[in-house]
Amino acid sequence: MRALSAILPLALIAGCATPTESYVNPLSLPPPSLQSLQDEIERAPPCASEHLLRTPAVETPIPKALSRCPAVFPEGLERAGVEGACRSMFDLDGAGAPINIESRCTVGHIYRRLPDDWAAVAAQALAYATRKAIAQHSYPAADDASAAGKWRNGLSQGMRFQFEGEPARLPYPPAFDRASPATPMTAEQIEFYARSSFDRASPTPESIQDN
Repeated sequence: MRALSAILPLALIAGCATPTESYVNPLSLPPPSLQSLQDEIERAPPCASEHLLRTPAVETPIPKALSRCPAVFPEGLERAGVEGACRSMFDLDGAGAPINIESRCTVGHIYRRLPDDWAAVAAQALAYATRKAIAQHSYPAADDASAAGKWRNGLSQGMRFQFEGEPARLPYPPAFDRASPATPMTAEQIEFYARSSFDRASPTPESIQDN
């Protein structure tokens, strides 16, 4: 992940350096277009095996990811200091691949209020990046003993876009019913997600978490 100094004025780095153009706050400019951010996400290569975050199979009430793919943090948002916390709801097919993925994101800025036009684009772009990453996750197959849980529908996972060394400031969106397909959560799932520690610490830069 790029250092945060990338978003600081060059003039502050070395006073004796050759004068440069005055620094322009990216947030004072229009945000990148959603299409350009989506194109950047699409240009990223698929998760190679060495980039997958692998976890051992564990017997749990809910299937846990066997491998997870980190999301692409669009450069146009990262350089502007945008952060995000996204929640995805999805189902699993018989082979353990996520399907019917829908994502929602809470967005903000590392130092200041995020303008509304930036927030609107960032929320959609990070949700797009999150869906693309989760689609590359793998879960136990339906007939695998490690998939002992009864839940193959309405799973929830969180993913953070934040800067290294910075605290998790943004809350995840609450669990939600997806518009399509119509797969409302059961009362048991609603109760579970309401009392689960969705914001627990994560060892990965994107703070990928399962619940």
